Amino acid sequence: MPENNFPARMFPGALSLRWLTACCYEIRLPGGKTIVTDPFLPAPDDPMVHWRRYSFGTTVQDLEGGDYAIISHPHGDHVGSLMELFDRFGCRVLCHDAYAMRLVTNFQIRPQMVFPFENNQHYEFQDFTLDTVVARHSFKKGPEFLVRKPEEAIDPGTPFETLNPYGGLFNTNFIITAKNNLKVAFCGGCFEDVERNRWRNAGINVLLRQCGTAIQQGDVESVAADMMAVGAELMLPLHHEKAYKNQAVLPFAEKVNQFLEEKGYPGRMFVPRQGQWYQLGVGIFQV
Repeated sequence: MPENNFPARMFPGALSLRWLTACCYEIRLPGGKTIVTDPFLPAPDDPMVHWRRYSFGTTVQDLEGGDYAIISHPHGDHVGSLMELFDRFGCRVLCHDAYAMRLVTNFQIRPQMVFPFENNQHYEFQDFTLDTVVARHSFKKGPEFLVRKPEEAIDPGTPFETLNPYGGLFNTNFIITAKNNLKVAFCGGCFEDVERNRWRNAGINVLLRQCGTAIQQGDVESVAADMMAVGAELMLPLHHEKAYKNQAVLPFAEKVNQFLEEKGYPGRMFVPRQGQWYQLGVGIFQV
């Protein structure tokens, strides 16, 4: 038989993604539809002054698509660009039902475009499936988490004032499964036993996870152990930019990968360049 001499290539149907800021990823599914997670793309001169530290020049107008928005929790740095995203793309909004109507009223989103979910549920859409799991927002505790006085409300006089309390009460982790069965798990809150147990045999390809010593969401060994527990091939960080001094992320990732290599685990942690597209899929390359 003649030798198969076609060039090394990635086959059609790959999934592409890029990290933008905070927990905002733009994910292009194999069929061409786009998911935006936790939409938050503030401008350098954003009127919410404390958001400007997250800006790197990309706004909603620079997105290539926005067919779906998936919300892990409704703090301002996770839904700050939702109304603009909806106005531009008419996206379907997937969020926990506890605050779904609050998003509708605060951001003037048409109710029929909001798809409320609860924890531990499976949803099938035309372009992907979504599986949700309950999560806590943070391990942190201290004086700053005591009950605030009314005059100390966060973002007073804005649509986020009434949304922020829901962010601490309801946080959801989830798995996106594309039509070609590529699986992207999103962990914007704490990674706990419920994720380790429910995701152990889920066949996760990419784990998007809050991690790094700067935000106290796990040391090197625990982050690597979580990755091994769910069998993820790649782990990409969330919320590791200016808010959490991203200069600490690269050496942290190197230590995670060294630990994984010592354990003989083939997966790796990868720190994406902000705004850069990366493609995931099945390919064949001569070695």
